[in-house]
Amino acid sequence: MYQKVSHTCLSNGKNLVIRPATINDAAALRLAEIAITNAGIGVVQGVDDIPSSDEEYGEQLKKLLEEENAEHNICFAVSEYEGAVIGFAQLERSKPQLTRHIATVSIGVHPLRQGIGIGRALMNYLLDWAKHSDNPKITRVELNVLADNSRARHLYESLGFELEGIRKRFVRNNKGQYFDDCIMALLLDETSV
Repeated sequence: MYQKVSHTCLSNGKNLVIRPATINDAAALRLAEIAITNAGIGVVQGVDDIPSSDEEYGEQLKKLLEEENAEHNICFAVSEYEGAVIGFAQLERSKPQLTRHIATVSIGVHPLRQGIGIGRALMNYLLDWAKHSDNPKITRVELNVLADNSRARHLYESLGFELEGIRKRFVRNNKGQYFDDCIMALLLDETSV
């Protein structure tokens, strides 16, 4: 597993630590994920999609972290702000042999801590892992983002991600409203490594 610990000074002058996730992070990650989901901005899951107990969440996290060849297939990191885990980032390599050069991003930051650079720091951490990957090298990073999530789209575009397509009416919320989903990708060429 990628063992790098990153320290970043945020726009508010406070320090952020990004490090590999451990099984001990399960309860804090579950709380952060519930807060992110309840805020309803940029999410496609409901609270019912999150494990109902810290133990169940921990079992799922343990399975993910202990997956065969996890160190080559997944980067799962947490962000600590003022001593608390308030975000996560995951970059997972595609499993089929002919698409192993592709990795998919998933990221979340507690709604009370958004807008100060945590998402950017998490994305940079993931991209650093991707650039140092092997077996084979990751050359394409992709993600999905709701079309109306302008803050996240701006972040991804500033990092070099490009819009590749829009899935119309892809997400339907509990109120019956539909939202479009954007497919974005970043091609990591040899000169960016």
